[in-house]
Amino acid sequence: MRTRIRSLLFIAVASAVLASCAQPGFKPSDTTNRCAGPECEIPVTVNSIGDSCQPGPVADIDATADGPHKITWKMMTPGFEFSGTPVKFAIFIKEDPDDDFSNAIVPGNGQTVTIMFNHKHPRKNYRYGVNVRRSTGDKPFCEPLDPWLIS
Repeated sequence: MRTRIRSLLFIAVASAVLASCAQPGFKPSDTTNRCAGPECEIPVTVNSIGDSCQPGPVADIDATADGPHKITWKMMTPGFEFSGTPVKFAIFIKEDPDDDFSNAIVPGNGQTVTIMFNHKHPRKNYRYGVNVRRSTGDKPFCEPLDPWLIS
C-alpha cells in the first residue's frame, strides 16, 4: 500500500513539473541569462566524473529585446571544447527554428560557439542543445545539454 501511494505521489509531482515546462506557460528560471543587448556571452562549464561528462548547468537565455542578437557560449572548463564535428555540431536547435537562427560557428579553437538569433518570431521559445567534448582522450563527447532560449 505504501509503495502504491509513493508511486502515485511521484507521478503527480512529475506531472506537475512537466506541465510547468509546457511552452505556452513557460517561465524563465531564476538563473536565466538576460540577453538585452545585441551581443550576449553565456559561460559554459563541464561537470565530469571519470569517463562521464556533461556541460552545465547553463541558464536559459531570455532574449526579450527587439532585434537580432549575437549569442556566444564560452567554455570555462579547461580540457573541454565545443564540437565542430558536423555529426555532433556544437549547437543545435531542437524546435522548428523558423529562420530565427543563422551563421553558427565554432571559432577560437573550440572555446566558443556563436550563433545569430534573428528574433523574427517574438514570444516563441526554443529548446536547443549544446555539444562539448574533451580536448583529448578516447571518449571525447559529453552528454548534450538542452536548456531554452526564450524570446
